[in-house]
Amino acid sequence: MIVTKKALDKQRERFVTRQRKTTLRGMKRSSLLLLISLSCSPQGSPQQGSASAPSPIQCPPGTVTHGFAPPTGIRQYCTNDGAVKHGPWRFYFPNGQLQREGYYSNGRKSGRFTSWHTSGVKTSEGIYKKDRKFGIWREWTPAGHLRMETPYVESEIHGYRYFFYSNGNKSAEFYYVRGQLITREEFSFPGLAKDPTDTPFLPPASDPSTEGVGAKTLP
Repeated sequence: MIVTKKALDKQRERFVTRQRKTTLRGMKRSSLLLLISLSCSPQGSPQQGSASAPSPIQCPPGTVTHGFAPPTGIRQYCTNDGAVKHGPWRFYFPNGQLQREGYYSNGRKSGRFTSWHTSGVKTSEGIYKKDRKFGIWREWTPAGHLRMETPYVESEIHGYRYFFYSNGNKSAEFYYVRGQLITREEFSFPGLAKDPTDTPFLPPASDPSTEGVGAKTLP
């Protein structure tokens, strides 16, 4: 069978046309996926406590920086000469939002530790001293409402632990002594308004992280 030049030209033209159509369909599909991705991306909450944009950590002099901020990595921390964590520490969600942040001193958690939701809303915050929880630890819902206040002394709940409804009123009040639950009281919605004396009790201490010595006295 003899194929003429005119027939070959027509076949080549049809092939080129199909290739252009395939390329255009691919470009349209990619644009659509990009628009969907942008419209579905979680937005940070305007409330106070939203996670900041990723940035390199500043390690103390004489320490070594490990890891990277997104999009290169999801974890950053510092170590001293003994390969022990010493300095700021950060962990990120895959979407680039900051998930957890804190500080280590010679391998031990020290200072304020904070966690965030994937949307950027703060979900918990409190103080560590030598790997132990001290002071008032607070937790928030993904919507940004205060959910709980818990007093700690050496990682043991000690005092009045409060739970809250989204309207800010107390939903429950638990009383602890060195980690042991002594009494509990629950309040039906809409709850009980928090009184000025309802500050979680903590005994006086020289450690400034044990904040929150309230007017309420222990039974």
